[in-house]
Amino acid sequence: MALAIVSFLELTGIFLNITTDSELRFFIFFGSISCYNFLKYGIEVHKYSVKGSSQRTAIGIISILSILIAFYYALKLNIQALSVIAVLITLVLLYAFPIYPRQKNLRSLGTLKILLVALVWSGATVLLPVVSIHNEMNWDVYVILSQRFIIVIAMMIPFEIRDMQFDPPNIRTLPRRIGVRSTKKLGVLMAFMTFMMVFLRDDVSYDEIIGRALFAIVLSLFILMTPVKPRKFYASFWVEALPVFWLIWMYFIKLGS
Repeated sequence: MALAIVSFLELTGIFLNITTDSELRFFIFFGSISCYNFLKYGIEVHKYSVKGSSQRTAIGIISILSILIAFYYALKLNIQALSVIAVLITLVLLYAFPIYPRQKNLRSLGTLKILLVALVWSGATVLLPVVSIHNEMNWDVYVILSQRFIIVIAMMIPFEIRDMQFDPPNIRTLPRRIGVRSTKKLGVLMAFMTFMMVFLRDDVSYDEIIGRALFAIVLSLFILMTPVKPRKFYASFWVEALPVFWLIWMYFIKLGS
């Protein structure tokens, strides 16, 4: 997941023609690892098996080291970036913990869960790199921010379908609200919507149009082929790796142009 988020960060740099700081890359990478481990092996441990105390110890050590490294690089960022990070961390905590005792956290509110995750990912990979270099929030930034928000929602659909057997019956996730088939259709619609939004940009390159068209097609195919019965590594590897592949083929497109 950390590689996927860093890839989104680099894609933002390509699309907006800005340079992302190495400090921000390291913060995003190690911060993502610590948040992922906290949510997966802490809050959502019932969905995943951790075999043996040695594995739990290794996960704990990696998580602590990741937090410390992320904190070190966070201190190198400007005040605007730190303000955005504070908001994103607050959203992660709201995802995990209820605001008041005996109340539900946002993770348990079904569809709202994926909106919150999309908000955090888009904020971390679009808004954060822009404010970290004191760049202005222009029209193109807002378009890319909206595209990234929708893309993350579409990418989460295979995970939502996979987790149907793990989520408590009272959690009204998107597949449970409208059905698996309709959820897949919605995901495909969102994938192609993000491609069409590229034409709203004031400054867009031919390379980006090709790259986004290819990504929309590949993402749509992955959504349509999502099995109802969980398949090992389908969502947790292949779907998660899509931003990495997107970044790689964007470099190849640029080399060929």
